[in-house]
Amino acid sequence: MRAAFAAQVALFMGGALAIAYEAHRPGTVQAVPETFSCTVAYVHDGDTFGCTDGKRIGVAGTDARELDGSCLPGHPCPGALPEQATAALGRLIDGQTLSCEASGPPRSRIAAFCRRSDGKDVSCAMLESGTVARWDLNWGAHRCG
Repeated sequence: MRAAFAAQVALFMGGALAIAYEAHRPGTVQAVPETFSCTVAYVHDGDTFGCTDGKRIGVAGTDARELDGSCLPGHPCPGALPEQATAALGRLIDGQTLSCEASGPPRSRIAAFCRRSDGKDVSCAMLESGTVARWDLNWGAHRCG
C-alpha cells in the first residue's frame, strides 16, 4: 500500500458522527463534528494546518502547490511558490483559535471553512493573498465578503 494512498471508512452512529481512517497514518481516526474549534498548532503548507487536538485541516475551497512545487493531477495549479503560500497561511492563522465548519467528507484531512476570532475567513483571505487557487471542490455556496 502506498504511503500517499488514503482509504476512507465512514461510520455513522445515529447519523451524527463520521469517522475517517487515514491509511498513511495507521491507527489515526478523526471524529468530525459539523462545527468545531481549532487552536492552530502548526502550518504544514499553503492549504493544510494542524490543531492542538490532533485534527488535520484542509483550507476548504482552495488548493496550493505541494511542498515540492508540483500540482496534483485534476487540481487547480496556483502560480505562487509553495513557500509563499505556506508563509501567507502562517501569518494569517499562527497561534489563532479558529471556528471551523466541516465541508465535505473527511479524507486524510478535514476540509473546513474556518474563521479567526475577528471574523476573518481563512479561505477567502488565502484567495485574496494570491498564493492559492480556488477549487470548487467543497466550495459550495460559500461566499467571501
